[in-house]
Amino acid sequence: MGKILLIDDDPVFTRFLGEYIGENYPLLQVEIRNNPMTALHSIKVGGYDLILIDLEMPTMDGLKLLRFAVDTGMDKNRIVILS
Repeated sequence: MGKILLIDDDPVFTRFLGEYIGENYPLLQVEIRNNPMTALHSIKVGGYDLILIDLEMPTMDGLKLLRFAVDTGMDKNRIVILS
């Protein structure tokens, strides 16, 4: 089972995308973080096969999360920036 972390400050979008992935790819598990600050802990704990990050968020931009994820050992090829 693959594990995806979806980080976006728009709860409507994350709910839609999470449900879409769940319905169409039932073997994938999606964890949603609508606050990038809480996502830092999830990234640090790790265990994700893919991270989807919104580029523009009010408290922290996606590029900072990208750098943090890479610095904690996540393969940069498994991170997608959404705009």
